[in-house]
Amino acid sequence: MKRLTGWTVAAACTIATVAGLSVSPASAQDVRNDRQDLRQDRQDVRQDTRDIRGDRQDIRQDTRDIRGDRRDIHNDWRAYRNDLRTGNFAAARAQRADIFRDSFHHETGTGDVVAGGSFSSQA
Repeated sequence: MKRLTGWTVAAACTIATVAGLSVSPASAQDVRNDRQDLRQDRQDVRQDTRDIRGDRQDIRQDTRDIRGDRRDIHNDWRAYRNDLRTGNFAAARAQRADIFRDSFHHETGTGDVVAGGSFSSQA
């Protein structure tokens, strides 16, 4: 049994050595191409990183804008309820129209009408 294992290990080592020697080294042209590909890949990664950073800034600004819009709508509702309580129905009617316009027909800046409207952007 030991002899069989010994021969098997020896044969495997011989095959591995011959396979290792038979692999030809990369040509200089291949190495040059690989280095150029690596440089291009690094440039692509840097550009993608810049794009992602810009997207995050856009998302932060959009989030701030949305919070501001929600705050404005909340304040409009508060003023509307206050006008109803005080009996100023003309002001309440105007306030309700503002709330409707702000809540349901808010333009996003791209031509999209949000919350109940139709989409009309030219993408």
